[in-house]
Amino acid sequence: MGNIIVQTFGVGAAPWLLDGREQPPSQTSRVLLEAEKCFYMNFKLLNIEEAFPKIMRAKLRSSGAGEIAVVLAGKGSQLVAKQANFGKAFSNKIADKLTELMPHKLEANGIDLTLTKVHCGEMGFIVLRAEVVDVDLVKLLEKAKGTEFAARLSPLVGMARRIADIDRCIIPKIHQQMMLKMETEIPSMMKEKAGFKMVMITKPSSEQADFFFDALASHRLEVAVEVPNRAEAALGLAQEHAEQKFGPAKLLGKAAGAVASHVVSKASDKMFGKLVARYLLRLLPLKMADAGVTLTVTETFADADQSGKTILRCEITDVDLDILRTVAGASSILATAMADGQHFLKLGRKGRSETYQAIRTLISNKLPADCLAEKGLRIEAVTRDVQGDGAPEMMDIDGLSDSGSDN
Repeated sequence: MGNIIVQTFGVGAAPWLLDGREQPPSQTSRVLLEAEKCFYMNFKLLNIEEAFPKIMRAKLRSSGAGEIAVVLAGKGSQLVAKQANFGKAFSNKIADKLTELMPHKLEANGIDLTLTKVHCGEMGFIVLRAEVVDVDLVKLLEKAKGTEFAARLSPLVGMARRIADIDRCIIPKIHQQMMLKMETEIPSMMKEKAGFKMVMITKPSSEQADFFFDALASHRLEVAVEVPNRAEAALGLAQEHAEQKFGPAKLLGKAAGAVASHVVSKASDKMFGKLVARYLLRLLPLKMADAGVTLTVTETFADADQSGKTILRCEITDVDLDILRTVAGASSILATAMADGQHFLKLGRKGRSETYQAIRTLISNKLPADCLAEKGLRIEAVTRDVQGDGAPEMMDIDGLSDSGSDN
């Protein structure tokens, strides 16, 4: 038979002709094309450094340890909690516990839930994928309304099941209710049982991608700094550099600062720019942290326009809105449009954009004031979007073709 087909239709005949299968359907099964029916739980622990030592002290006290051991354990756990990777590791443990316990708890209520950890970021941002696979309606009614109520409705449920799969029909409704409850109840439980502050954001699968990539994306900007009077700035910058090397109280440090100030005043633009960058590389992240902004300076360089400006390329990865609101002042949009306790991750795209603009304004106003107050250094600071290295070249596509007639 196979030889006859090959002779009739050729060697390239479709496989289903050769092995006797039926012809492929004209359309793919709708079941295989259905959109994902799940939701996502995005959460972050906000006070690990504060809560973890308390947990360790409470555990030791409950085990009968002496007060000295409790105090030492608290101090040791404080140091552990400050380690760079601890937040990620601890958040992972919390996520693993949730994925283990929640399905078992919901199964007793008649809900068959699969819960999977799908992401754990460096900053402890966790994503869990939740899907209700099946529902036992009678069991669900029994837990919600009591055994007697469920028994009365059980015959009706049985009759309805003969007509349609009503258990599966209510899954979308169950999804909605679970999303609403988990967003509030899990943080409340964590606060009550362990003292953890947690932000939980649930999203249906249709909204998760937009939220996820917005939440993970850092805000990139550049701060262009100009020093109008270089001679005046030389002393402060030189002393800053000397004190970092020798210490501010040492005579050697003071002498080195005096000598360095003379050298800096005669230095090239490149060397002067490096000293400005070194000073601001330390100052800007510290001052922004005081304002509730997690900012990192990723790169420093001289401006390409030969103006003598020093450029700090920065990334903002997190914002504490309550702290930022206080520092930004009553005139800021943060004070007039955002409620107390608002978490940055729960803002929409417009809210994040307004927050970043408020931070840029704060940097432009506060950085010069901080430099003047700390070192008597007069600067001008302007924030801007990250500048490219010129217009990108278009790919030359002339002559590219997949036509069989071209050689």
